[in-house]
Amino acid sequence: NLLDRFLAAGARVVFVGYSSGLRGESGVVVPYPNHENHMHVRFPAR
Repeated sequence: NLLDRFLAAGARVVFVGYSSGLRGESGVVVPYPNHENHMHVRFPAR
């Protein structure tokens, strides 16, 4: 899925909705309010 692809590409933090059903490593996949229909992805600076 898209979350797995972001993580494989090196995402450092992904904010997802509490009820989105998306789960992952604590501190990397972070449940966040009002994100049930989208996610925010943070990559390290280059």
